[in-house]
Amino acid sequence: MLGALLVVVAGGVYALQMKSKSGVALVVAKEIH
Repeated sequence: MLGALLVVVAGGVYALQMKSKSGVALVVAKEIH
């Protein structure tokens, strides 16, 4: 589970770096939920 958490965190950081692409943020949000 820790590995999955790290992936989610990494995805969140990536989403913040690519804020212009809302699609990426939506994908990350779905992964979190």
